[in-house]
Amino acid sequence: QSGQISQYDSQLPTSSILVNNILDMSGSGSSPLTASNSLNIKVGMERGWRTPWESLTINHNIIRTLIWSNSRLAELGEYAFKDLNYLQKLDLSFNKLQHIQMNVFKNFELDLVDLDLSNNLFQFVPEKIFLNKRLENLEILRMNENPIQIITSNSFETLRNLKLLELNHCQIKSIETSAFENLKNLESLSLVGNHLRHLNEITFRSFNLRSFYVHDNPLVCDCNLRWLLDYIKNVDYQQQIYESQLTLSIPSLSSPYIKSYISKD
Repeated sequence: QSGQISQYDSQLPTSSILVNNILDMSGSGSSPLTASNSLNIKVGMERGWRTPWESLTINHNIIRTLIWSNSRLAELGEYAFKDLNYLQKLDLSFNKLQHIQMNVFKNFELDLVDLDLSNNLFQFVPEKIFLNKRLENLEILRMNENPIQIITSNSFETLRNLKLLELNHCQIKSIETSAFENLKNLESLSLVGNHLRHLNEITFRSFNLRSFYVHDNPLVCDCNLRWLLDYIKNVDYQQQIYESQLTLSIPSLSSPYIKSYISKD
């Protein structure tokens, strides 16, 4: 039910907590909630409590997954995850977040490995939170459907262990050449549905991807995209490297230039 906290159903691990569909009962009707002053009241707890899980009768140390989505959260205060020191998977999708304080993860005892920030209001990748030592081993990052227009060289600089990165249906127009330079372990990259017109080979040569999705972008199919075609033709070699089949999704190969290039070979 709305405004309640509970251990999640069988579709997720039993050490999960779902905080979902928290309603604004303050009388304003449309004001966004914050993690520090609203959530406690909505679940019927005392105003003195800073987090909704302080009153749970389960052991906080066994909680590994927190799903806190569709809650209209606009801010995460310093104590947003107080007592949840062993989180490894965090889903904050479908909220109103524009930034996250770096120290919000400071009390974590384990490394966060899976973070979902999709469907929020981030205009830039929140690179400062990745400086936290508990995010150094992050493996999965989803930031789909945020109004991000540019990926800079600093956006993912510290995420050397990242394996999956999703930036689908943002508003990305450009990616700086060294944006993915430190992502040596990246296996899957998805840039579907953005505003990309050009892809620089140098930007993507730092890793060997299993999956690369770039369809639904207005890519200009000219000589500068030849490297991508060579990459497609090299799939058999890539399959020898990886046990699983490499998946490459690109725009339609129906343009006159691409047809001409293929016919020459």
